[in-house]
Amino acid sequence: MRETYPHAFWPVFKFPIEKGVDIGRFSEVPNFLSLFARDSKRDYFGIYYEKSDWGVVHVADHRELPGKKTWTWGTDDNGDIWIDKLTDGGGQYVEFQGGRFETQMEHQFIAPHRVEHFFEYWFGVNKMGGAWNEATRDAAIRINSQGSRATISIAANRRFSPAELSLANGGKQVHAEHIDLDPTKVFTTTIDVPASRQPLELTLKSKDGRVLLQ
Repeated sequence: MRETYPHAFWPVFKFPIEKGVDIGRFSEVPNFLSLFARDSKRDYFGIYYEKSDWGVVHVADHRELPGKKTWTWGTDDNGDIWIDKLTDGGGQYVEFQGGRFETQMEHQFIAPHRVEHFFEYWFGVNKMGGAWNEATRDAAIRINSQGSRATISIAANRRFSPAELSLANGGKQVHAEHIDLDPTKVFTTTIDVPASRQPLELTLKSKDGRVLLQ
């Protein structure tokens, strides 16, 4: 997403940087703030606590569940009051919600016998070394490129044994291997990247050839 707005449809904020402030990081927001994704085309969002190295992923078809919301109390004294009231000494946190509509301000009556049907997926991730770059119902992935090496971390939402991992660099495949994915632990590997300034494209497939993430 590139734009958000608070508990009203105005003002529209750029995301994640608004007027020099990274509003995507709760530690940078001094006052309480709710953010709703505006016209998001992504199927995933969530939170990640970098110091604790864990987070939660939400995945849903953005055409069916466009709502993506976060809320923080802020880091000022007023926010600390509410943190003290609402936690058992756990410190700052972020509330987040997914929904049928883009914001909480939109509602719709459900007539008798009407059926609403959709799928959404929530799953925890940890030990990824930072927030993920991409997520599907099957897995979340983080790619950390440093010079001529790329460290890949995959948090699976179910077992895939084996899965096929391939990495292309500048349109050429540079790595392929079969791996075992387990939702109880993160898979991590480091791969040499010959053309470090060229884009990377990762593909993860199940043993029957279904693309899990790309």
